[in-house]
Amino acid sequence: MSLRGFFLLVLVLLAGCTQAAKASSSLADPVLIIDPAELDLGEVDGSKPIKATLLIRNVSDQPAMIAKLASSCGCTDLRAEAMALPAGGFTQLHVTIDPFAKQGKVVKQVTVTDGFGGQSSARIVLRVRPNLHAMTGNRSLFDGKCAKCHFDPAKGLHQGKALYRAVCAMCHGTNGNGGYAPKLRGLPAGTLAATITHGAGTPAMPAFAQQAGGPLTRAQINALVHWLR
Repeated sequence: MSLRGFFLLVLVLLAGCTQAAKASSSLADPVLIIDPAELDLGEVDGSKPIKATLLIRNVSDQPAMIAKLASSCGCTDLRAEAMALPAGGFTQLHVTIDPFAKQGKVVKQVTVTDGFGGQSSARIVLRVRPNLHAMTGNRSLFDGKCAKCHFDPAKGLHQGKALYRAVCAMCHGTNGNGGYAPKLRGLPAGTLAATITHGAGTPAMPAFAQQAGGPLTRAQINALVHWLR
C-alpha cells in the first residue's frame, strides 16, 4: 500500500469512529421533554392533595416510549395519559402531591426516562399554607408512602453522615444547615439527642427513636448527634 493510500485509510477509519461516537452519544440525548421545565403553583392549600398537569413532548422524528416516570419523593404520584408517543406528539403528565406535614416553600422534581435511555426533568415549586388539621390525628411521617423517604432509608446505616443524608437532609438541608426545617448544625448535643429521640411535637418532626415508633436505634441517634456536632 502506498503512503497516500495508508493516510486515506486512516482518514476513513477516523471518520467512521467519529460517526459511531456521535450515534452512540445521541442515544443518551432525551427525545421526551417535560414542558414546562419549571412550574410555579404559587400558594396552595395544605389540607388536600395538590394537583398539577405538565406535558411530555416527543421532540424527535420517530416514535418513542416512556420507559419510566420518577419523582424526587414518595409523596408525589405521576400518571401519563399515554406511554407511547408518535413523532412530534405529546401527552399530559398528571402530578398529585400529598402536602402532609409540609409548609412554606416546597420543590419537587419529576423525571421521565425514554426508551433510548435519555432523561428529562422538571421542577414544581409551591408554597404550602400550614395545614391545621394535620397537627392532630394519628398520621405521621412514618406511615404509608412517607415511610419510603423518612423511615425505610435508615435501615442498615450506621455512620452519622449516611444517616443524615438518608432521612434528615431532605428537610434540614445539606450538612444540617437548614432547609424546609430548621438548622441543626451547631445545636448542643443534648438538644439534638432529645429532639431526634422524642421529636418536636409536630407531624413534621415526630420522635425518630425506635421505642417511640421511629426508625432509629440509640446507636444511630448517637452517630447522628456526633456527626452534627
